Amino acid sequence: MSNLEKNHMLFNEDEMFQIFTSLFDIVYLMKFEPPNQFRYIKVSESAKKLAMLSDEDIGKTIKEIYHEPMASHLTTYYYDAVSTNATVTFRDRMGIDSEKRFGESVLIPFTYSGESYVVGLTRDITHVVNLEQQQANDPITDLPFVENFMNILESTLRLKKNEGTIWNLYYISINQLSFVQFSNKSTEADLLKQITNRLKRFSENDDQLSRVSGNEFILTIRATQNDDSKKVATQIYEALHQPYRTDDYEVVVQPTIGVSKINPETLDVRGAMTEAFQSMLRAKSKSEQQIYLPFDKKNRHRNTRHDKLERDLAYALQRNELEIYYQPKIDIQKNSLNMEALLRWNHEKFGIIPPNEFIPIAESNQSIKTIGRWVIKQVCQDLKAFQEHDSNVKVAINVSPIQLNDPLFVRDIKQIVLDGKEDPRRIELEITENDLLNLSSAQKQFDALSKEGFSLVLDDFGTSYSSLNYLKELSVQKIKIDKSFIMNMDYHKKDHQIVQMIIKLAKNLDLEVTAEGVEKWRHVEMLTKMDCTEIQGYYISKPIPLQVLLKQIEDNKIMI
Repeated sequence: MSNLEKNHMLFNEDEMFQIFTSLFDIVYLMKFEPPNQFRYIKVSESAKKLAMLSDEDIGKTIKEIYHEPMASHLTTYYYDAVSTNATVTFRDRMGIDSEKRFGESVLIPFTYSGESYVVGLTRDITHVVNLEQQQANDPITDLPFVENFMNILESTLRLKKNEGTIWNLYYISINQLSFVQFSNKSTEADLLKQITNRLKRFSENDDQLSRVSGNEFILTIRATQNDDSKKVATQIYEALHQPYRTDDYEVVVQPTIGVSKINPETLDVRGAMTEAFQSMLRAKSKSEQQIYLPFDKKNRHRNTRHDKLERDLAYALQRNELEIYYQPKIDIQKNSLNMEALLRWNHEKFGIIPPNEFIPIAESNQSIKTIGRWVIKQVCQDLKAFQEHDSNVKVAINVSPIQLNDPLFVRDIKQIVLDGKEDPRRIELEITENDLLNLSSAQKQFDALSKEGFSLVLDDFGTSYSSLNYLKELSVQKIKIDKSFIMNMDYHKKDHQIVQMIIKLAKNLDLEVTAEGVEKWRHVEMLTKMDCTEIQGYYISKPIPLQVLLKQIEDNKIMI
Protein backbone atom coordinates (compact mmCIF):
# COMPACT_ATOMS: atom_id res chain seq x y z
CA MET A 1 0.00 0.00 0.00
CA SER A 2 1.41 3.37 -0.97
CA ASN A 3 2.00 6.26 1.42
CA LEU A 4 -0.70 8.35 -0.25
CA GLU A 5 -3.23 5.52 0.07
CA LYS A 6 -2.37 4.84 3.70
CA ASN A 7 -2.82 8.50 4.60
CA HIS A 8 -5.52 9.71 2.26
CA MET A 9 -7.75 10.93 5.11
CA LEU A 10 -5.12 13.53 6.04
CA PHE A 11 -5.54 15.51 2.82
CA ASN A 12 -8.12 17.85 1.43
CA GLU A 13 -8.17 19.61 -1.92
CA ASP A 14 -6.74 22.92 -0.66
CA GLU A 15 -3.85 21.25 1.20
CA MET A 16 -2.90 19.10 -1.79
CA PHE A 17 -2.96 22.06 -4.15
CA GLN A 18 -0.95 24.26 -1.76
CA ILE A 19 1.72 21.60 -1.34
CA PHE A 20 2.22 21.00 -5.04
CA THR A 21 2.06 24.65 -6.14
CA SER A 22 4.75 25.46 -3.56
CA LEU A 23 7.08 22.99 -5.25
CA PHE A 24 6.00 23.21 -8.91
CA ASP A 25 4.82 25.91 -11.27
CA ILE A 26 2.42 24.05 -13.57
CA VAL A 27 -0.17 22.13 -11.51
CA TYR A 28 -3.66 20.76 -12.21
CA LEU A 29 -5.94 19.24 -9.57
CA MET A 30 -8.63 17.06 -11.17
CA LYS A 31 -11.56 15.22 -9.58
CA PHE A 32 -12.69 11.90 -11.04
CA GLU A 33 -16.44 11.50 -11.61
CA PRO A 34 -17.34 7.96 -12.72
CA PRO A 35 -17.54 6.54 -15.21
CA ASN A 36 -15.04 8.69 -17.15
CA GLN A 37 -15.34 12.40 -16.36
CA PHE A 38 -12.53 14.56 -14.93
CA ARG A 39 -13.33 17.98 -13.49
CA TYR A 40 -10.86 20.86 -13.08
CA ILE A 41 -10.91 21.71 -9.34
CA LYS A 42 -7.85 23.92 -9.06
CA VAL A 43 -5.34 25.09 -11.68
CA SER A 44 -2.19 27.16 -11.16
CA GLU A 45 -1.84 30.39 -13.15
CA SER A 46 0.93 29.00 -15.36
CA ALA A 47 -1.17 25.90 -16.04
CA LYS A 48 -4.11 28.06 -17.10
CA LYS A 49 -1.89 29.78 -19.66
CA LEU A 50 -0.53 26.53 -21.05
CA ALA A 51 -3.95 24.87 -21.33
CA MET A 52 -5.63 28.12 -22.49
CA LEU A 53 -8.11 27.93 -19.60
CA SER A 54 -10.08 30.89 -18.24
CA ASP A 55 -11.28 31.33 -14.67
CA GLU A 56 -14.76 30.35 -15.89
CA ASP A 57 -13.43 26.96 -16.98
CA ILE A 58 -12.48 25.94 -13.43
CA GLY A 59 -15.19 23.58 -12.22
CA LYS A 60 -15.91 22.24 -15.70
CA THR A 61 -14.94 18.80 -17.01
CA ILE A 62 -12.41 18.11 -19.75
CA LYS A 63 -15.25 17.17 -22.13
CA GLU A 64 -17.10 20.41 -21.38
CA ILE A 65 -14.05 22.49 -22.33
CA TYR A 66 -12.38 20.67 -25.21
CA HIS A 67 -13.80 19.31 -28.45
CA GLU A 68 -13.23 15.79 -29.63
CA PRO A 69 -10.75 14.20 -30.20
CA MET A 70 -8.71 16.34 -27.73
CA ALA A 71 -11.10 15.63 -24.84
CA SER A 72 -10.88 11.86 -25.32
CA HIS A 73 -7.13 12.08 -25.78
CA LEU A 74 -6.61 13.80 -22.38
CA THR A 75 -9.26 11.75 -20.57
CA THR A 76 -7.51 8.52 -21.55
CA TYR A 77 -4.35 9.49 -19.65
CA TYR A 78 -6.24 10.59 -16.51
CA TYR A 79 -8.41 7.48 -16.56
CA ASP A 80 -5.32 5.26 -16.83
CA ALA A 81 -3.93 6.88 -13.66
CA VAL A 82 -7.16 6.38 -11.68
CA SER A 83 -8.00 2.88 -12.93
CA THR A 84 -4.51 1.48 -12.34
CA ASN A 85 -3.85 3.61 -9.22
CA ALA A 86 -0.40 4.24 -10.67
CA THR A 87 1.54 7.27 -11.86
CA VAL A 88 1.19 8.00 -15.59
CA THR A 89 3.79 9.98 -17.54
CA PHE A 90 3.25 11.28 -21.08
CA ARG A 91 4.46 13.88 -23.56
CA ASP A 92 2.17 16.13 -25.53
CA ARG A 93 1.90 19.33 -27.55
CA MET A 94 1.09 22.29 -25.29
CA GLY A 95 -1.72 24.59 -26.32
CA ILE A 96 -0.06 28.00 -26.45
CA ASP A 97 -1.81 29.39 -29.52
CA SER A 98 0.29 28.50 -32.56
CA GLU A 99 3.64 28.36 -30.72
CA LYS A 100 5.21 24.94 -31.12
CA ARG A 101 5.93 23.88 -27.54
CA PHE A 102 5.87 20.50 -25.84
CA GLY A 103 5.24 19.38 -22.29
CA GLU A 104 5.86 16.29 -20.19
CA SER A 105 3.17 15.54 -17.60
CA VAL A 106 3.16 13.31 -14.53
CA LEU A 107 -0.30 12.31 -13.25
CA ILE A 108 -0.43 11.16 -9.61
CA PRO A 109 -3.74 9.65 -8.36
CA PHE A 110 -4.85 9.88 -4.72
CA THR A 111 -8.06 9.57 -2.69
CA TYR A 112 -9.73 11.75 -0.08
CA SER A 113 -12.95 10.88 1.78
CA GLY A 114 -13.75 8.17 -0.73
CA GLU A 115 -13.33 10.47 -3.75
CA SER A 116 -10.66 9.98 -6.41
CA TYR A 117 -8.41 12.82 -7.56
CA VAL A 118 -5.43 13.28 -9.87
CA VAL A 119 -2.65 15.82 -9.44
CA GLY A 120 -1.06 16.72 -12.77
CA LEU A 121 2.46 18.21 -12.88
CA THR A 122 3.75 19.48 -16.22
CA ARG A 123 7.16 20.74 -17.32
CA ASP A 124 8.17 22.37 -20.59
CA ILE A 125 10.38 19.97 -22.60
CA THR A 126 10.44 21.90 -25.86
CA HIS A 127 14.23 21.98 -25.67
CA VAL A 128 14.42 18.20 -25.36
CA VAL A 129 12.04 17.64 -28.27
CA ASN A 130 13.94 20.10 -30.43
CA LEU A 131 17.17 18.31 -29.59
CA GLU A 132 15.63 14.99 -30.52
CA GLN A 133 14.41 16.43 -33.79
CA GLN A 134 17.92 17.80 -34.34
CA GLN A 135 16.87 21.34 -34.92
CA ALA A 136 19.77 23.68 -35.33
CA ASN A 137 19.63 25.92 -32.26
CA ASP A 138 18.33 25.90 -28.71
CA PRO A 139 15.36 28.34 -28.53
CA ILE A 140 16.28 29.53 -24.99
CA THR A 141 20.00 30.26 -25.36
CA ASP A 142 20.19 30.37 -29.17
CA LEU A 143 23.23 28.09 -28.92
CA PRO A 144 23.66 25.32 -31.50
CA PHE A 145 22.49 21.86 -30.51
CA VAL A 146 25.18 19.21 -30.40
CA GLU A 147 24.88 17.92 -33.97
CA ASN A 148 24.97 21.43 -35.42
CA PHE A 149 27.83 22.28 -33.04
CA MET A 150 29.86 19.29 -34.25
CA ASN A 151 29.31 20.15 -37.90
CA ILE A 152 30.46 23.75 -37.38
CA LEU A 153 33.44 22.70 -35.26
CA GLU A 154 34.60 19.99 -37.65
CA SER A 155 34.45 22.45 -40.55
CA THR A 156 36.50 24.97 -38.54
CA LEU A 157 39.07 22.34 -37.55
CA ARG A 158 39.54 21.21 -41.14
CA LEU A 159 40.15 24.79 -42.26
CA LYS A 160 42.65 25.37 -39.45
CA LYS A 161 44.37 21.98 -39.65
CA ASN A 162 47.46 23.29 -41.44
CA GLU A 163 48.01 25.84 -38.67
CA GLY A 164 48.77 23.00 -36.20
CA THR A 165 46.39 24.54 -33.67
CA ILE A 166 45.47 22.57 -30.55
CA TRP A 167 41.92 22.87 -29.24
CA ASN A 168 40.70 22.13 -25.72
CA LEU A 169 37.18 20.89 -25.15
CA TYR A 170 35.38 21.69 -21.87
CA TYR A 171 32.34 19.59 -20.91
CA ILE A 172 30.40 21.59 -18.29
CA SER A 173 27.58 20.27 -16.13
CA ILE A 174 25.55 22.67 -13.97
CA ASN A 175 24.33 20.95 -10.81
CA GLN A 176 21.51 22.02 -8.48
CA LEU A 177 19.20 23.11 -11.29
CA SER A 178 16.78 20.17 -10.86
CA PHE A 179 14.28 21.88 -8.58
CA VAL A 180 14.48 25.16 -10.49
CA GLN A 181 13.64 23.29 -13.69
CA PHE A 182 10.38 21.97 -12.32
CA SER A 183 9.31 24.80 -10.06
CA ASN A 184 9.64 27.89 -12.23
CA LYS A 185 10.21 27.79 -15.98
CA SER A 186 10.83 31.53 -16.40
CA THR A 187 13.50 31.42 -13.70
CA GLU A 188 15.12 28.41 -15.36
CA ALA A 189 15.22 30.19 -18.73
CA ASP A 190 16.67 33.31 -17.13
CA LEU A 191 19.36 31.24 -15.41
CA LEU A 192 20.29 29.41 -18.60
CA LYS A 193 20.65 32.72 -20.44
CA GLN A 194 22.88 34.12 -17.68
CA ILE A 195 25.02 30.95 -17.70
CA THR A 196 25.31 31.18 -21.49
CA ASN A 197 26.40 34.83 -21.32
CA ARG A 198 29.11 33.99 -18.79
CA LEU A 199 30.41 31.16 -20.96
CA LYS A 200 30.43 33.37 -24.06
CA ARG A 201 33.01 35.61 -22.35
CA PHE A 202 35.54 32.80 -22.80
CA SER A 203 34.71 32.31 -26.47
CA GLU A 204 36.56 34.20 -29.21
CA ASN A 205 36.59 34.06 -33.00
CA ASP A 206 36.49 30.38 -33.99
CA ASP A 207 35.75 29.02 -30.49
CA GLN A 208 32.44 27.17 -30.25
CA LEU A 209 29.78 26.85 -27.52
CA SER A 210 26.84 24.43 -27.42
CA ARG A 211 24.03 23.52 -25.05
CA VAL A 212 24.12 19.72 -25.02
CA SER A 213 21.14 19.04 -22.75
CA GLY A 214 19.10 20.62 -19.97
CA ASN A 215 22.05 21.48 -17.73
CA GLU A 216 25.12 20.61 -19.81
CA PHE A 217 27.27 22.73 -22.13
CA ILE A 218 30.32 22.15 -24.32
CA LEU A 219 32.90 24.86 -24.99
CA THR A 220 35.88 24.49 -27.34
CA ILE A 221 38.71 27.00 -27.02
CA ARG A 222 41.85 27.34 -29.10
CA ALA A 223 44.84 26.57 -26.85
CA THR A 224 47.64 29.10 -26.39
CA GLN A 225 51.31 28.20 -26.73
CA ASN A 226 51.53 27.69 -22.97
CA ASP A 227 48.37 25.50 -22.99
CA ASP A 228 46.59 27.22 -20.12
CA SER A 229 43.62 24.79 -20.11
CA LYS A 230 43.82 24.30 -16.36
CA LYS A 231 43.81 28.06 -15.75
CA VAL A 232 40.89 28.55 -18.15
CA ALA A 233 38.92 25.69 -16.54
CA THR A 234 39.42 27.33 -13.14
CA GLN A 235 38.29 30.70 -14.50
CA ILE A 236 35.17 29.11 -16.04
CA TYR A 237 34.41 27.36 -12.75
CA GLU A 238 34.75 30.55 -10.73
CA ALA A 239 32.65 32.56 -13.19
CA LEU A 240 29.80 30.02 -13.13
CA HIS A 241 29.96 29.62 -9.36
CA GLN A 242 29.20 33.30 -8.70
CA PRO A 243 25.58 33.96 -7.56
CA TYR A 244 22.85 34.47 -10.17
CA ARG A 245 20.12 36.99 -9.43
CA THR A 246 16.64 36.63 -10.85
CA ASP A 247 13.38 38.47 -10.21
CA ASP A 248 12.46 35.85 -7.60
CA TYR A 249 15.65 35.03 -5.73
CA GLU A 250 19.40 34.52 -5.78
CA VAL A 251 20.78 31.19 -7.00
CA VAL A 252 24.21 29.61 -6.54
CA VAL A 253 25.04 26.60 -8.73
CA GLN A 254 27.81 24.02 -8.61
CA PRO A 255 29.61 23.58 -11.97
CA THR A 256 31.46 20.38 -12.81
CA ILE A 257 34.03 20.56 -15.63
CA GLY A 258 35.79 17.83 -17.57
CA VAL A 259 38.50 18.74 -20.09
CA SER A 260 39.98 16.95 -23.10
CA LYS A 261 42.14 17.81 -26.10
CA ILE A 262 41.07 17.43 -29.72
CA ASN A 263 43.75 15.48 -31.55
CA PRO A 264 45.09 17.81 -34.29
CA GLU A 265 45.87 14.84 -36.54
CA THR A 266 42.61 12.87 -36.37
CA LEU A 267 40.27 15.81 -35.54
CA ASP A 268 38.15 13.30 -33.63
CA VAL A 269 35.57 15.64 -32.09
CA ARG A 270 33.24 12.87 -30.92
CA GLY A 271 36.10 11.06 -29.19
CA ALA A 272 37.18 14.27 -27.46
CA MET A 273 33.59 14.84 -26.31
CA THR A 274 33.45 11.34 -24.84
CA GLU A 275 36.75 11.84 -23.02
CA ALA A 276 35.65 15.24 -21.66
CA PHE A 277 32.32 13.77 -20.54
CA GLN A 278 34.12 10.96 -18.68
CA SER A 279 36.41 13.55 -17.09
CA MET A 280 33.34 15.52 -16.00
CA LEU A 281 31.95 12.40 -14.30
CA ARG A 282 35.27 11.90 -12.51
CA ALA A 283 35.22 15.53 -11.41
CA LYS A 284 31.87 14.96 -9.66
CA SER A 285 33.62 12.75 -7.08
CA LYS A 286 35.80 15.68 -5.96
CA SER A 287 34.66 17.38 -2.77
CA GLU A 288 35.90 20.88 -3.62
CA GLN A 289 36.55 22.49 -7.02
CA GLN A 290 35.07 19.96 -9.44
CA ILE A 291 37.49 20.12 -12.39
CA TYR A 292 39.24 17.15 -14.01
CA LEU A 293 41.96 17.24 -16.68
CA PRO A 294 43.09 13.70 -17.59
CA PHE A 295 46.34 14.98 -19.14
CA ASP A 296 47.28 16.95 -16.01
CA LYS A 297 50.25 15.50 -14.11
CA LYS A 298 48.23 15.29 -10.91
CA ASN A 299 45.51 13.32 -12.64
CA ARG A 300 47.98 10.95 -14.29
CA HIS A 301 49.01 10.28 -10.72
CA ARG A 302 45.34 9.88 -9.79
CA ASN A 303 44.84 7.33 -12.56
CA THR A 304 47.74 5.35 -11.10
CA ARG A 305 46.13 5.81 -7.68
CA HIS A 306 42.79 4.61 -9.04
CA ASP A 307 44.38 1.45 -10.43
CA LYS A 308 46.10 0.75 -7.13
CA LEU A 309 42.91 1.34 -5.15
CA GLU A 310 41.08 -1.05 -7.45
CA ARG A 311 43.69 -3.75 -6.81
CA ASP A 312 43.95 -3.14 -3.06
CA LEU A 313 40.23 -2.97 -2.37
CA ALA A 314 40.03 -6.74 -2.77
CA TYR A 315 42.28 -7.12 0.30
CA ALA A 316 40.93 -4.22 2.39
CA LEU A 317 38.65 -6.40 4.51
CA GLN A 318 41.20 -9.07 5.35
CA ARG A 319 43.77 -6.36 6.16
CA ASN A 320 41.24 -4.72 8.54
CA GLU A 321 41.56 -1.44 6.66
CA LEU A 322 37.83 -0.68 6.51
CA GLU A 323 36.37 1.28 9.40
CA ILE A 324 32.95 2.73 10.18
CA TYR A 325 32.70 6.33 11.29
CA TYR A 326 29.48 7.57 12.85
CA GLN A 327 27.79 10.94 12.47
CA PRO A 328 25.25 11.82 15.18
CA LYS A 329 21.73 12.88 14.30
CA ILE A 330 19.54 14.65 16.85
CA ASP A 331 15.81 14.01 17.09
CA ILE A 332 14.79 17.54 18.01
CA GLN A 333 11.31 16.44 19.02
CA LYS A 334 12.45 13.75 21.45
CA ASN A 335 15.84 15.32 22.23
CA SER A 336 17.52 11.97 21.56
CA LEU A 337 20.49 10.75 19.51
CA ASN A 338 20.56 8.52 16.45
CA MET A 339 23.50 7.72 14.18
CA GLU A 340 24.47 7.33 10.54
CA ALA A 341 27.15 4.76 9.72
CA LEU A 342 29.66 6.06 7.14
CA LEU A 343 32.34 3.78 5.72
CA ARG A 344 36.00 4.83 5.52
CA TRP A 345 39.01 3.03 4.07
CA ASN A 346 42.29 3.51 5.93
CA HIS A 347 44.67 2.66 3.08
CA GLU A 348 48.23 1.75 4.04
CA LYS A 349 49.70 4.20 1.50
CA PHE A 350 47.09 6.90 0.90
CA GLY A 351 45.57 7.16 4.38
CA ILE A 352 41.83 7.74 4.83
CA ILE A 353 39.97 7.27 1.54
CA PRO A 354 36.47 8.84 1.39
CA PRO A 355 33.56 6.67 0.19
CA ASN A 356 32.87 8.75 -2.93
CA GLU A 357 36.26 7.57 -4.23
CA PHE A 358 36.20 3.85 -3.46
CA ILE A 359 32.48 2.95 -3.40
CA PRO A 360 32.15 3.39 -7.21
CA ILE A 361 35.08 0.95 -7.58
CA ALA A 362 33.35 -1.52 -5.24
CA GLU A 363 30.13 -1.17 -7.21
CA SER A 364 31.82 -1.69 -10.56
CA ASN A 365 33.47 -4.95 -9.49
CA GLN A 366 30.51 -6.09 -7.34
CA SER A 367 32.61 -6.26 -4.15
CA ILE A 368 30.10 -3.83 -2.63
CA LYS A 369 27.95 -6.86 -1.77
CA THR A 370 30.65 -8.39 0.45
CA ILE A 371 31.58 -5.01 1.92
CA GLY A 372 27.91 -4.22 2.52
CA ARG A 373 27.39 -7.44 4.49
CA TRP A 374 30.45 -6.61 6.61
CA VAL A 375 29.07 -3.12 7.33
CA ILE A 376 25.73 -4.50 8.49
CA LYS A 377 27.44 -7.05 10.76
CA GLN A 378 29.73 -4.34 12.23
CA VAL A 379 26.80 -1.99 12.84
CA CYS A 380 24.99 -4.75 14.75
CA GLN A 381 28.03 -5.06 17.01
CA ASP A 382 28.41 -1.30 17.47
CA LEU A 383 24.71 -0.90 18.25
CA LYS A 384 25.28 -2.72 21.54
CA ALA A 385 27.79 -0.04 22.58
CA PHE A 386 25.35 2.74 21.70
CA GLN A 387 22.50 1.02 23.51
CA GLU A 388 24.42 1.19 26.77
CA HIS A 389 23.70 4.92 26.60
CA ASP A 390 20.25 4.76 24.97
CA SER A 391 18.33 1.56 24.31
CA ASN A 392 16.22 3.29 21.62
CA VAL A 393 19.09 4.53 19.45
CA LYS A 394 18.81 3.84 15.71
CA VAL A 395 21.64 3.56 13.18
CA ALA A 396 21.23 4.40 9.50
CA ILE A 397 23.16 2.41 6.87
CA ASN A 398 23.61 3.53 3.27
CA VAL A 399 22.55 0.93 0.74
CA SER A 400 24.00 0.79 -2.78
CA PRO A 401 21.70 0.16 -5.77
CA ILE A 402 23.85 -2.92 -6.47
CA GLN A 403 22.85 -4.30 -3.07
CA LEU A 404 19.21 -3.31 -3.47
CA ASN A 405 18.98 -5.07 -6.84
CA ASP A 406 20.48 -8.27 -5.40
CA PRO A 407 17.62 -10.82 -5.01
CA LEU A 408 19.39 -12.23 -1.92
CA PHE A 409 19.79 -8.88 -0.17
CA VAL A 410 16.68 -9.13 2.01
CA ARG A 411 17.52 -12.69 3.05
CA ASP A 412 21.15 -11.78 3.84
CA ILE A 413 20.42 -8.69 5.94
CA LYS A 414 17.67 -10.48 7.83
CA GLN A 415 20.06 -13.33 8.71
CA ILE A 416 22.93 -11.02 9.71
CA VAL A 417 20.70 -9.03 12.05
CA LEU A 418 19.27 -12.25 13.49
CA ASP A 419 22.76 -13.65 14.09
CA GLY A 420 23.77 -10.37 15.72
CA LYS A 421 20.75 -10.57 18.04
CA GLU A 422 19.64 -7.10 17.03
CA ASP A 423 16.20 -5.64 16.42
CA PRO A 424 15.57 -4.64 12.76
CA ARG A 425 13.58 -1.68 14.09
CA ARG A 426 16.87 -0.19 15.31
CA ILE A 427 18.28 -0.13 11.77
CA GLU A 428 17.44 2.39 9.05
CA LEU A 429 18.38 1.73 5.43
CA GLU A 430 19.11 4.86 3.39
CA ILE A 431 18.67 4.70 -0.37
CA THR A 432 19.49 7.70 -2.56
CA GLU A 433 16.52 8.51 -4.79
CA ASN A 434 18.70 9.09 -7.88
CA ASP A 435 19.87 5.46 -7.59
CA LEU A 436 16.35 4.07 -7.97
CA LEU A 437 16.51 3.31 -11.67
CA ASN A 438 14.24 0.23 -11.52
CA LEU A 439 11.16 1.34 -9.60
CA SER A 440 9.32 -1.98 -9.92
CA SER A 441 12.25 -3.93 -8.45
CA ALA A 442 12.74 -1.32 -5.72
CA GLN A 443 9.06 -1.57 -4.74
CA LYS A 444 9.38 -5.30 -4.05
CA GLN A 445 12.58 -4.88 -2.05
CA PHE A 446 11.18 -1.95 -0.04
CA ASP A 447 8.01 -3.89 0.79
CA ALA A 448 9.99 -6.97 1.85
CA LEU A 449 12.38 -4.95 4.02
CA SER A 450 9.51 -3.05 5.65
CA LYS A 451 7.76 -6.32 6.51
CA GLU A 452 10.94 -7.49 8.26
CA GLY A 453 10.86 -4.38 10.46
CA PHE A 454 13.58 -2.25 8.84
CA SER A 455 12.95 1.48 8.40
CA LEU A 456 13.43 2.77 4.86
CA VAL A 457 14.80 6.27 4.28
CA LEU A 458 14.73 8.11 0.95
CA ASP A 459 18.01 10.05 0.85
CA ASP A 460 18.75 13.31 -1.04
CA PHE A 461 15.01 13.98 -1.33
CA GLY A 462 14.10 16.81 -3.67
CA THR A 463 16.92 16.40 -6.18
CA SER A 464 14.89 14.27 -8.61
CA TYR A 465 11.74 15.02 -10.60
CA SER A 466 10.49 11.61 -9.43
CA SER A 467 10.68 12.51 -5.73
CA LEU A 468 6.92 12.75 -5.29
CA ASN A 469 6.34 9.59 -7.30
CA TYR A 470 8.72 7.66 -5.02
CA LEU A 471 6.70 8.76 -1.96
CA LYS A 472 3.58 7.34 -3.56
CA GLU A 473 5.03 4.08 -4.81
CA LEU A 474 7.57 3.05 -2.15
CA SER A 475 7.14 1.91 1.45
CA VAL A 476 9.33 4.53 3.12
CA GLN A 477 9.14 5.72 6.71
CA LYS A 478 11.44 8.73 6.49
CA ILE A 479 12.84 11.21 3.97
CA LYS A 480 16.13 13.06 4.20
CA ILE A 481 16.06 16.52 2.62
CA ASP A 482 19.09 17.14 0.43
CA LYS A 483 21.63 19.41 2.09
CA SER A 484 21.71 21.79 -0.90
CA PHE A 485 18.31 23.13 0.25
CA ILE A 486 19.21 23.28 3.95
CA MET A 487 22.56 25.06 3.67
CA ASN A 488 21.14 28.14 1.93
CA MET A 489 17.63 28.33 3.37
CA ASP A 490 18.42 31.07 5.87
CA TYR A 491 19.08 33.57 3.06
CA HIS A 492 17.42 31.99 -0.01
CA LYS A 493 13.66 32.41 0.29
CA LYS A 494 12.91 29.71 -2.30
CA ASP A 495 15.02 27.12 -0.47
CA HIS A 496 13.21 28.01 2.76
CA GLN A 497 9.82 27.54 1.07
CA ILE A 498 10.85 24.23 -0.50
CA VAL A 499 12.09 22.84 2.84
CA GLN A 500 8.94 24.02 4.60
CA MET A 501 6.62 22.39 2.09
CA ILE A 502 8.61 19.13 1.93
CA ILE A 503 8.28 18.86 5.71
CA LYS A 504 4.56 19.61 5.52
CA LEU A 505 4.08 17.02 2.78
CA ALA A 506 6.00 14.42 4.81
CA LYS A 507 3.96 15.13 7.94
CA ASN A 508 0.71 14.73 6.00
CA LEU A 509 2.00 11.33 4.86
CA ASP A 510 2.97 10.43 8.44
CA LEU A 511 6.66 10.32 7.49
CA GLU A 512 9.59 11.45 9.59
CA VAL A 513 12.02 14.02 8.14
CA THR A 514 15.77 14.36 8.51
CA ALA A 515 17.46 17.60 7.45
CA GLU A 516 21.12 17.13 6.54
CA GLY A 517 23.61 19.95 6.05
CA VAL A 518 22.79 21.75 9.31
CA GLU A 519 25.78 24.03 9.85
CA LYS A 520 24.56 26.84 12.09
CA TRP A 521 22.22 27.55 14.99
CA ARG A 522 19.89 29.50 12.67
CA HIS A 523 19.21 26.26 10.76
CA VAL A 524 18.25 24.52 14.01
CA GLU A 525 15.83 27.33 14.92
CA MET A 526 14.17 27.33 11.51
CA LEU A 527 13.83 23.53 11.30
CA THR A 528 12.42 23.34 14.82
CA LYS A 529 9.70 25.86 13.89
CA MET A 530 8.94 23.81 10.76
CA ASP A 531 8.37 20.71 12.94
CA CYS A 532 11.28 18.79 11.38
CA THR A 533 11.93 15.44 13.08
CA GLU A 534 15.70 15.13 12.98
CA ILE A 535 18.78 17.19 12.11
CA GLN A 536 22.26 16.20 10.99
CA GLY A 537 25.34 18.17 10.04
CA TYR A 538 28.66 19.65 11.08
CA TYR A 539 26.94 21.98 13.57
CA ILE A 540 26.36 18.87 15.69
CA SER A 541 29.40 16.80 14.71
CA LYS A 542 31.40 15.61 11.74
CA PRO A 543 31.65 11.80 11.20
CA ILE A 544 34.07 10.35 13.78
CA PRO A 545 35.29 6.89 14.86
CA LEU A 546 33.14 4.86 17.26
CA GLN A 547 35.35 5.16 20.35
CA VAL A 548 35.79 8.91 19.90
CA LEU A 549 32.04 9.33 19.57
CA LEU A 550 31.29 7.20 22.65
CA LYS A 551 33.70 9.32 24.68
CA GLN A 552 32.01 12.51 23.52
CA ILE A 553 28.60 11.09 24.45
CA GLU A 554 29.91 10.18 27.91
CA ASP A 555 31.30 13.69 28.33
CA ASN A 556 27.99 15.22 27.11
CA LYS A 557 29.79 16.96 24.23
CA ILE A 558 27.16 16.00 21.63
CA MET A 559 24.27 18.42 21.98
CA ILE A 560 22.30 21.08 20.13
